[in-house]
Amino acid sequence: IHVYESHGTYSVSLMVDDGEDTDTITQSVEVEYVDPDAIEFDVSYYSDWNLVGLPLDVEDNNYLTIFPDAIEGTLYEFTNTYVARQDLEIGVGYWLRMNASGTVIFEGGEITKALIDLNTDWNLISGISTDVSVANIVDPNGIIIPGTVYGFSGTYEDSSVIAPGKGYWIRTNSSGTIAICTDEEWYACY
Repeated sequence: IHVYESHGTYSVSLMVDDGEDTDTITQSVEVEYVDPDAIEFDVSYYSDWNLVGLPLDVEDNNYLTIFPDAIEGTLYEFTNTYVARQDLEIGVGYWLRMNASGTVIFEGGEITKALIDLNTDWNLISGISTDVSVANIVDPNGIIIPGTVYGFSGTYEDSSVIAPGKGYWIRTNSSGTIAICTDEEWYACY
């Protein structure tokens, strides 16, 4: 058995020997490599503006690759002002405008931990590959102002869970670093 570790077209030969004759059959085969550690899941988004984030460690983090229904030029990060971006980063939340509502299928490596640097006042964040309770965000310096985590589904809504693939507003009383981790990583999260 041969294991192919990259996409491509390969020529495969099969030799059959019945004791009297030997026949060889050769055929081209298209191989699509699938990373055995990759996971896949889908996230629904609305037509118009959405708060989004990276739920998996993807091969190509360009927003038009990940969100083919996005309107070009509408991915914005917030760092005390809005900044246009092309690529998404783990732990960062973004505004993104979609042409239509739909579902995005993400495929990539699981994110079990995100260390997120925050500025004083409002920040846009995203989570990891699993739901994490806001109460379980590791905030060693107590910079998160309680009750200030908001998602967006056409209107702002108070959020008690950070869901994969979504972005969230969070307010702090000073700059610093927080951590979002899976339950399994929580003990060594920060």
